[in-house]
Order: sequence, then C-alpha cells, then structure tokens
Amino acid sequence: MSKLPSSSLIGNPVSHSVSNLLFSYLAELTDMKDYKHQKMLVEHLSAFVKTATKNVRFGYNVTLPYKRVIMPLLDDLSTEAKTIGAVNTVIFRNGEQVGCNTDWYGLYQSIKTFYKDYQSIDKITILGTGGASRAAIYAAKKLAAKVVVVYRANPLSTNSQEMMEESSELGIEMVPYDASVPAIRTSQCIIQTTSAGMIGTNTQFPFDDAVLADLLKDIGSCNCYVDAVFNPVETPTLKLFKNRAMTIDGLWMMIFQAIQALSFWSNKNLNFSTNALIRVHRQLMADISASNEPKYQA
Repeated sequence: MSKLPSSSLIGNPVSHSVSNLLFSYLAELTDMKDYKHQKMLVEHLSAFVKTATKNVRFGYNVTLPYKRVIMPLLDDLSTEAKTIGAVNTVIFRNGEQVGCNTDWYGLYQSIKTFYKDYQSIDKITILGTGGASRAAIYAAKKLAAKVVVVYRANPLSTNSQEMMEESSELGIEMVPYDASVPAIRTSQCIIQTTSAGMIGTNTQFPFDDAVLADLLKDIGSCNCYVDAVFNPVETPTLKLFKNRAMTIDGLWMMIFQAIQALSFWSNKNLNFSTNALIRVHRQLMADISASNEPKYQA
C-alpha cells in the first residue's frame, strides 16, 4: 500500500481544521478502509502545486488563503470553479491538476436535505460578499428565482465593490445592511457567509443592534437560516434565529462538500443515509467541542 496520503488539505493555517477526522469518518462508511486524509501547512503554494502529484495520491482540498490564488497555477478548472471564481478541491486527471469547487454543493445539498420546503423557495438573501458568498450565490441560483446579497456599505470592501460591478452578470440584487430588513422578510432563506462568530476571529455580525432588533421582531416569510461557520457549530447568530426559523449549521456544508470531493477523488458516486451522516455530524461536533476546551498544564 502506498505510504502517500490519499488526499490532503492545504492552507495556512490548517491546525483548526477537522478535515482529517471528517474524511476518516466518511471512509468508514465505504469500502475505503485504508483511506488517509492529511492536513498540510503550505507556506509556498506554487512549490506545492508543482510536486503535488508526487505527494498525494488522488487530490487535495484548498482552504484559506489559497482558494483564489491557486487558480492560475492549475492545468484546468471546472465550470463551477470558473463561475464561482474559487477552488476548494483539486483532482488529478490524466497527469493534470483540475480545480473544482464543492463548497456550493455543500450549501445546496444541506438546504435540500434538511429544509423540507426547499422547492417552494422564491427568494434567498445572502449575508456577505467574500469567497463563501460567491459559492452561496451559485447554490442559491439553483434553488431560487431571486437572490439578494447584503453588503457592508461603510467601509465598502473590495469584494463588495467587485460584486456590485458584476451584479447584473451574476443575476443578483445588492442592498446594504441598514436597508436589508425588507429583503430578508420577503425571503424564505438566509445564508450567512461572513466569519462573524467564528473562533479565532474578531468579525462582528454586520447588522447594527437597532437593525437586528427590528428584524428579530418579525422575520416575515423567512423560515430557514443557514450559517457557513462551523466552529463553533452553534454561532451566536444561529442561536438568535433558532427559535424563529429552521437552522442549518456550517458543519453540514462542510460534510456535504467533503462527500462530493471524496466522490471525485475515488471516482465513485457516494451516497450515504441521512442517519449515517447525522452520526458523522455528532462525532465532529464532539471533536470540535473537545478541541475548543481550554488546555491546562500541571
């Protein structure tokens, strides 16, 4: 058996990730008992890409800060990666490295699996304009006729400015946070893509207190809230919506994107029962909780 890892996660940092555990749990549900997924701290991306096929057997996942900058280093890109403008999965095909995006599928499949009324969605509102937002737009366009993206107007980020310039091409409407409550109340689903609430960041929830208080009084037709953050599994904002709407945490997005990545690498169409995936989710929740506990030295 090859001593090379079957697949890997590259980024900087990667210590926070539970991807090695996730792929181990998924492999246990298949006949791939010897599957090994390894986290790799990569400081020099171009050097890694040049030798990747010698260091990994099937392919690799890409996380921050490399999802966009890796694109010109690869031999080819999938349609989804080109449209979204980001790569989170690389597969080896006939000696070439092909960049794909499975993040959009993670969101799409999470909503399809757990939101029983997904076929009746008319409008989805997305919070944030970063890389995860673009994957969310791609997923949302497959679920809803109308997609609204909410952005921070002051200060206006480069991501927001670029998205505003591309809004017609993307087929989205953009509104600032302080004017977003009507759009949210007439949506059936919110997708929160900012890093607000994520462990290790200081990102604040983009709504000011007055706007958020107004929204929470009446969320209108919105009855599904999805958060892309997976650590902690229950973010402060997810907790705010929990008694007002059906909620889907970011760990589900992570699980479903991993299933598609593993399908690509193994060249198998992998399907798992919802009950099996709920067990995986519980295992990962316990792993994340344990990793977040304070470490004391005697």
